[in-house]
Amino acid sequence: MLPEWPLVGSSLLDRDDAGRDSVDLTQGRAMVVRDGAVLLEGESLTLVDAREAGVEVLAYLGRLDGEAITVAVALEAWAEPDGTRLAPLRQLVRAARDRADDPELEIAVAGVALARWHERHPRCAQCGARTIATRAGWVRHCDACGADHYPRTDPAIIVLVTDDDGRALFAHAPHWPEGRYSHVAGYAEPGESLEQAVHREVAEEVGLTVTDVRYVGSQPWPFPASLMVAFSARATSTAIRVDGVEIVDAMWLSEEDLKACMEEGSVAPPPSGSIAWRLYSSWMRTLTF
Repeated sequence: MLPEWPLVGSSLLDRDDAGRDSVDLTQGRAMVVRDGAVLLEGESLTLVDAREAGVEVLAYLGRLDGEAITVAVALEAWAEPDGTRLAPLRQLVRAARDRADDPELEIAVAGVALARWHERHPRCAQCGARTIATRAGWVRHCDACGADHYPRTDPAIIVLVTDDDGRALFAHAPHWPEGRYSHVAGYAEPGESLEQAVHREVAEEVGLTVTDVRYVGSQPWPFPASLMVAFSARATSTAIRVDGVEIVDAMWLSEEDLKACMEEGSVAPPPSGSIAWRLYSSWMRTLTF
C-alpha cells in the first residue's frame, strides 16, 4: 500500500450536520473565495471575521475547535487584508501536500466546492425557477415546485497501471503542457462501479485490458466538483493503442527510465499535491503496491 496516504481517518473538521438548521452564519470565522481562489497568508489559509464588510457568507462548513467556520465569497469592492492575497486553490493543495493532519486544506476544498456549486446552480433543474439557499448553504430549495437540490460530486477514477516487469504506464493528454505524463483517468458513468470504470477507461484510452484492480485512496478535487478515486492495476499485455483523442501518447517506463526522462526534461510529473503526483512519486519509491 502507499505510505502516508492523506485523509484516511475521520474528518479533521466537525461538519456538524445537526447544526446546519440553526447556525448563525454571521458568527465565527470565514474562509474567503473568489472565482476559485482562496485567501492565503504566505502558503497558509487565512480566515476572517464572518461579519467582515465586503464578503457574503454562503455556507456553514462546520466547527474547528468549537468555533463556527463558514465560506464567504469576496465581493468586487472587497480588498484583501494587508499581508494576504487571493490565490488559486491549487497553490494551497501543492503547499499542503505534506500536511495531511492540517485542517486548512479540508476547509478550503469544501469551501471552494460549495462556492462553485452555488455559482453554477442558481436555478431549479426541474422547473427552471430560481432557487434559494437553505440548511446553511447545503441545500438549494425551489419554492416554485418544491424540489430540493444538493451539492454534486462527480466520481472519477485514476489508475496506475503496471506490467509484469514492474514498469508503469504513463500517458499524455493533448490539453496538458508539453512533456506532462500522468495516469489514465476518467469519470465514472451512470450504472457502472468504480472498478468497471477503471477497466473501461484503460481499454478506451490506451487499448489495454487489466487485472488485479485494487483501491488505493481518494482525494476531493473541486475543479469543479470531482472526487478522484485512485486504483492500481496490472496490464495483461503491453501493446498500447492510444485513442488519439483523450490520450495522444503513452509509454511504459521503468523507474530508471522515468528518472532519466525527468533529468533530460522530456517528462514532467503531475502537479505536486494531486493524487496523480502521489501515485507517481510513491511508485518511484516502492515500485510495487
